[in-house]
Amino acid sequence: MFAKKGVTLRTAIVGLVLLCVIMLFGISVIVVYHANKKRLVEENLNINRVYAEKLADTTSQLFQGMQQTLGLMAPEISLVLADPKPLAEKLEIILKANQNFNSILAVSAEGKLLASAPDQGIADIQLNSSGVNDALREKRFLISNPYQGITGRLILLVSEPLWDKQGKYAGFLAGTIYLEQDNVLERNLGTHFYKDGSYVYVVDSQGSILYHPDRNRIGEKVNANQVVQFLMQGSEGSLQLTNTLGEEMLASFSYIPLSRWGIISQTPLQIALQPNQEMVRMMIKYACPFFLLILLLSVFWAHQIAVPLQRLAEYTEKSLDEEDECPFPEFRPWYYEAKQLAKTSRLTVEHLLERKNESLTDPLTGLYNRRAADKLIREWTEQGKPFALALIDADRFKRINDQLGHQAGDEALRFLANFLKENVREGDLCCRYGGEEFLLLLAGLEGKDAWEIVDDIRSKLSRTSSPIGQPLTISGGITLFPAHGDTPEALIHLADKSLYQAKEAGRNRTLLYC
Repeated sequence: MFAKKGVTLRTAIVGLVLLCVIMLFGISVIVVYHANKKRLVEENLNINRVYAEKLADTTSQLFQGMQQTLGLMAPEISLVLADPKPLAEKLEIILKANQNFNSILAVSAEGKLLASAPDQGIADIQLNSSGVNDALREKRFLISNPYQGITGRLILLVSEPLWDKQGKYAGFLAGTIYLEQDNVLERNLGTHFYKDGSYVYVVDSQGSILYHPDRNRIGEKVNANQVVQFLMQGSEGSLQLTNTLGEEMLASFSYIPLSRWGIISQTPLQIALQPNQEMVRMMIKYACPFFLLILLLSVFWAHQIAVPLQRLAEYTEKSLDEEDECPFPEFRPWYYEAKQLAKTSRLTVEHLLERKNESLTDPLTGLYNRRAADKLIREWTEQGKPFALALIDADRFKRINDQLGHQAGDEALRFLANFLKENVREGDLCCRYGGEEFLLLLAGLEGKDAWEIVDDIRSKLSRTSSPIGQPLTISGGITLFPAHGDTPEALIHLADKSLYQAKEAGRNRTLLYC
């Protein structure tokens, strides 16, 4: 019976090819993925940089326009500061002519609101907000940081100083931008919000959001953001970062010196890398047919390489497992190694079989071994001549090994073998069949005669001293050919059955199968 086969050469070759193909493909995908990822990151950062610079320039021009408008109107407003009605009319004209502001204010040097457009009925009140105080203190064109106005709105104040005829500071003219409502920043920057998740937002010098596509975030402090920290220092650039919401972003930022604001244009990293994921899917899709082709070719060539070696292996295994010589397999090795192995295998197996056939003697007892016994039984049954087959087993032999040791057991087996050999007839054969079991082939005997010979040996042995200091006893089972069976297997089986019955009946006895 063949031993259980392990991994075959064909399987090993196919597996190696597949492993190499998969590793090569995987490495290719990883290299291409990271190279393309780097390209996409640089490309998106560059696009965002261009947008940020463009929007910074546009916003800077917007504030320059606001400064110019307020600067042109400031002298006229200075002339009517003391007259509320003309002042209010002038402010209404400025507001209608300029859509950049949500409202226009005129404030005295003491911080009192003189008039506003649209008129909200809050004239003559004292203003004390941070934006107003900064404008009064600086006495120059100024864009304030966001602050909460008296109306509760989040306001950005763009102010221009007012001077009377004597050149004395008289207050300021200001336009306001309501950051939480529709305003000029939203109109100019809101068009740069994209469906792919890219967007623009604006922060002031303190890190507060002035514009964001999500109005709920306007006024939020984000100075912990790395980009905002750079902008607060007046720097510009591009980088990949995690924003304050924990999202990976590709951000570019530009600084506006006039307002000390920063404009950030950014794209979610996951969105930017979507083309890379699609590229990997396409690589896999188009690589599959080639992968299958390589698989088929590797299976074919593995078969061509492995078949000669496989048949040689099977031939060698079968030759060593079976008694008879096996025919050499019919195949034509087509490569050098297989040719040489075939030649060597054939010569080696033939040599081993010769030695195997010569090795028919049990090395311990000098009797025929089991291989020789099976061969003799087969030959005698094929010749058709009557014979008796006796299986003999030493009683309680395990006790001898356990109590006296295996060396004493070997001495006992040698003694028993010699005793059997000396007490069979000339022409009868004595074999060691395995362990403490022996087999006798008694030619030309009928049942009673065979039983008498074997039982006489048993009886005589039980009265004979042995090397272990005590007599040995045996049990035996006998079958007859052709009376009890016409095949070696049947004869052995029935003899073993009779031997088992003799053991069960108390040992030290001989039974003839009936």
